[in-house]
Amino acid sequence: MLSVTTTVRILLSDLRFRNAPNVHTTFHYGITDLTMRRVNIYAPSTSPNTDGCDFEGLRALFDHDTIQNGDDNIAIQPGHDSTAEITVQDCFFGTGHGLSIGSWCGKGVRNLLAIRDTFVGTTSGIRMKAGRDRGGMARDLIYSGIKMTDVQYPLYITSYYPSSPATTAADTAAAVTATTPNWRNIQVINLVSTSTLKGYNSVVIYALPEMAVDSLTLTNVHFTAPNAFSIQHSHHMLFTGVTYNATSSWFGTARDTTWRKAVVTTSVPAPSTPVPGHRLVGRMLEIVGTGVARVRELRANGAARDLFTCQAPCERNVEGTGMRWIEVEQGGARTFIPDLRVR
Repeated sequence: MLSVTTTVRILLSDLRFRNAPNVHTTFHYGITDLTMRRVNIYAPSTSPNTDGCDFEGLRALFDHDTIQNGDDNIAIQPGHDSTAEITVQDCFFGTGHGLSIGSWCGKGVRNLLAIRDTFVGTTSGIRMKAGRDRGGMARDLIYSGIKMTDVQYPLYITSYYPSSPATTAADTAAAVTATTPNWRNIQVINLVSTSTLKGYNSVVIYALPEMAVDSLTLTNVHFTAPNAFSIQHSHHMLFTGVTYNATSSWFGTARDTTWRKAVVTTSVPAPSTPVPGHRLVGRMLEIVGTGVARVRELRANGAARDLFTCQAPCERNVEGTGMRWIEVEQGGARTFIPDLRVR
C-alpha cells in the first residue's frame, strides 16, 4: 500500500491503513530516520502476507502504533541494507506473527530496543527467523517491559525458516557462510506472558549445529503456559528470576545447550515507574526537583558503585561500564531505571 525508498527523515503520524492486498508499508533501500507514531494498521488474521511494516535502514522509531494483521506485525528485514538503531515503544500488536527479525537478514541488524509493548493473540511475540540461504548477524537486541496474552510462542527463534523442524537432531553441521543465521547478545527483561495456548512452548529455539544462538539472557521473565521450552543449539544462556506457572521449576527439552552459571547474589531490582523528571537518555541522566539526589550503578551480581550526588535539578553524563541499572535516591524515595542504552 505504501512503499518508500532512498529517503531521509520520514514521519508517518496518526494514519490508518486497512486491508492492503499485500504488505501495508515497506521501507527499503537507503532509508534513514523513520518515525511511525500512532499509526493504526488492520487486516484480517487470515489474510496472507499482510505485514504491517517491513523495514531496513538506519534508525527507526515505532511509537504508540497499533498493528493487527495476518502476517508479521513489524518485520525488520536487512536483506539489502545494514540495519541498526531501532526502537519499538508502547506499541500494541493484535493478531499477526509478532515483532519479527527476518527472514532476510543478509546485511545484518543490531541495536534493537523494544520496550513497553503489548501482544494479544499474536502467533509469536518475539520472533527471529532465517535460513541457511538468507541469514546474517543479528545482535544486541533488548526486549524490556513486554506484556503478552494468548500468544502461541512468546519467544521463537529459528534458523530453518521457512520450515519448522520438530527436531534438528538428524541435521549435520554445514559450512559457515556469509548467509548463516547468527543470533547473539539477546536480552529479555521484565516480560510477563499469560494464557499461552495449549500445546505450545514458551521458549522455542531451533538454531543450527554449526551456529548456535549465543548469549541469550532472560531476567525477571514469567510464563503461564502448558509447556516450558524446546531449545536446540544455544550457548551461554542465563535465566535469572524466570518462573513458569508461578514456580521456578522448568521442564522441557534442550540439546547442545550450555548455561552460564548464575553469579547473582542479590536480584537485580525490577524497575519501578520512574518518578517525574528522572530519565536516562543515552548517557545523560536528568534529575529535576529539589533535594540531594544520589545516583548509583547496580551490577548484575548485586554489587553497587556510587556515581555521584547532586543538588537537583542537575544533569550529568553517565559513563557506561556494562552495568544493568541506574538507581536514583532522592528525598527517601528510590527509583530504578533500566540502563538499556549504555554498554
